[in-house]
Amino acid sequence: HEVTLTRSELETLLEANGFYQALRRVVDKVMYVARQRGIFKEDIHYVLLVGGTSLMPSVQTTLKQYFTDMAVRADKPFTAVAEGALQVAAGYGLEDYLAHSYGLRHLDAETGKHSYDEIIPMGSRYPTEVPVEVLLSAAHDDQQEVEFVIGEIDSESIAMIEVKYEDGQAVFVAQANEAAQQQIIPVNDALVAQNLAKLVPPGKAGEDRIKANFSVDDRRQLRLTVTDVQTSRVLLQNVVVATLR
Repeated sequence: HEVTLTRSELETLLEANGFYQALRRVVDKVMYVARQRGIFKEDIHYVLLVGGTSLMPSVQTTLKQYFTDMAVRADKPFTAVAEGALQVAAGYGLEDYLAHSYGLRHLDAETGKHSYDEIIPMGSRYPTEVPVEVLLSAAHDDQQEVEFVIGEIDSESIAMIEVKYEDGQAVFVAQANEAAQQQIIPVNDALVAQNLAKLVPPGKAGEDRIKANFSVDDRRQLRLTVTDVQTSRVLLQNVVVATLR
């Protein structure tokens, strides 16, 4: 079955199905991470588009509304990625950042429900230079082990897109989405049972008991070292608890 569409019909269909909104969200996420690293729109001189979709005029127009006409380029849509990979292989410098936030699950003593505290924020550079240290207490009396459940925090629930106009130009701005519920996706279900910290003697509710150090290696593996602050014993040593994205 073959369907023929004009450019206008295709663009209308894409708009109706949220394609351009999704594109703007991607741009917003990229700029959110960039701002965390001290990089702002004014600092970006070139935006190189890749892939066949980048040849669509409406895609280029959408990005030019955010950046400037001079910044957006689609010179090598099919070879730019390969050429960039060759430069990296030849030793060209490259910094890697995580695209999502990650939290550690814990039991809320007041509500009796699980919740997550962020330990690795979106935009964090990896491999990490300094581990993230977390001091944890026992959730209840006679606690004999501690598990480490890691969840990916859905950034869609953190921000939404607001379109503003500056000097006649559309600018997409991230705004806090207070109405959205935070979505958590567990990422290490298969590894939780393998990385339990055994408490000997058992823990007491509310008493600081273990120190957990989290770090991310160059393969995006979240590594964990756990020390019992009561006995000074190392319970887990540089174990992999999750692979991040």
